[in-house]
Amino acid sequence: MTKRSLTAVLGALLLLGCTALAYVFVSDDSAGERPLPTAGVTYEVTGTGKADITYLARNAQGTATTESAVALPWKKSVRVPLGKEPVVRVRLGSDGGEAR
Repeated sequence: MTKRSLTAVLGALLLLGCTALAYVFVSDDSAGERPLPTAGVTYEVTGTGKADITYLARNAQGTATTESAVALPWKKSVRVPLGKEPVVRVRLGSDGGEAR
């Protein structure tokens, strides 16, 4: 292989490597992701006193959210990922109360 051929091959490899690196750093991984389909849900807890309320809402992982020491009655409208069952859990505070 001549010096000129070797230089051409190395130049082509260098160009290919730079193109691959540019693609990795410039490409947007989230461009192909589709938004998670959701449905509207309204949670409602009636009663008296204060409570810690945990409920399912749309977030990064579709996991539970907790609001602490909220006064009852309480109501919240959120979006829940389709296929996930809407669930609400109530834990009354140390002063007691009543929840439904």
